[in-house]
Amino acid sequence: MMTRLFMPRQSRARAAAWAMHGFTLLELLVALAIFAVLYVMAFGGLQSVMSTQRHVERQTERLAELQTAFTLVARDIEQIINRDIRDGFGDRQPSLTTASGALIEFTRSGWRNPLPDSRRSSLQRVAYMIKEDRLTRLSWAVLDRAQDSAPVEYPLLDQVTAVDIRLLDDANQWHDSWPPPDYESDSKKPTPLPKAIEITVEAPGWGRVPRLFRVPGAGVITPPPAKAP
Repeated sequence: MMTRLFMPRQSRARAAAWAMHGFTLLELLVALAIFAVLYVMAFGGLQSVMSTQRHVERQTERLAELQTAFTLVARDIEQIINRDIRDGFGDRQPSLTTASGALIEFTRSGWRNPLPDSRRSSLQRVAYMIKEDRLTRLSWAVLDRAQDSAPVEYPLLDQVTAVDIRLLDDANQWHDSWPPPDYESDSKKPTPLPKAIEITVEAPGWGRVPRLFRVPGAGVITPPPAKAP
């Protein structure tokens, strides 16, 4: 025989009243406080994850821009050819020089012509310089320029602090400028080309990033004749 437990009538009335009225104000405040703490912790963690993701994405994009810039520079340097030019004033300029106002300026081959009917040389004069904190590539449509020959500018890399260039000669000596000091500027021979070129780019967040490029043994091309006075 089972014994039934009876709750006093007054206790049953209090339980029924509590069930009808729900949580008290104090209990609601405690629940809201706990929820607020959990929300702040979750939001802070989400913000940290999103900030880290944005930083990684920016660094990835920046690395891709740096690699693209070095790839374009490598394409130019790997096709350097020993061909002197005449500037807009008719003065002879070496095939490769660091004294033209740019970081480096040289003649390269392999300039494709997509228009068969257009007559132009496959050689191109290019230069690199820092302009408004950007590493910029300059190129000319002609080798022997006139005074109104304007270059085409193509920005490669933003937020560049400095660019240092060193050039290696045949004696394995490094030079900060080119042509080398022992080169006779009045010589009729084309300026010798370096064996290698080291370019170091300094940018915020990356520090100094050096790259070494090998210069091919390009054939010697006779310099253009002097203009008639």
